[in-house]
Amino acid sequence: MLPFTAVVMWTFGVVERIIWKSGKIAFCFSVGIEFMQLLLRLGTFQLSDLFYNTLGGLLGGVIYYIGYRHKHKGDDI
Repeated sequence: MLPFTAVVMWTFGVVERIIWKSGKIAFCFSVGIEFMQLLLRLGTFQLSDLFYNTLGGLLGGVIYYIGYRHKHKGDDI
């Protein structure tokens, strides 16, 4: 989820409240994947996957934010 959320944030140019938005995107996407695994019986529904995917999404948002701040250093945000 780390690269996924970083690319989503970059694509839509999101900067404000980035931690909240990247975590929310990663959580919703991960819940969708886990429910599809449960409904289609292609895997198991695991809460640890939800936690780790959301954590990866948060880290992707943080990495995007750091890169954005570095690129726009000196610019008014």
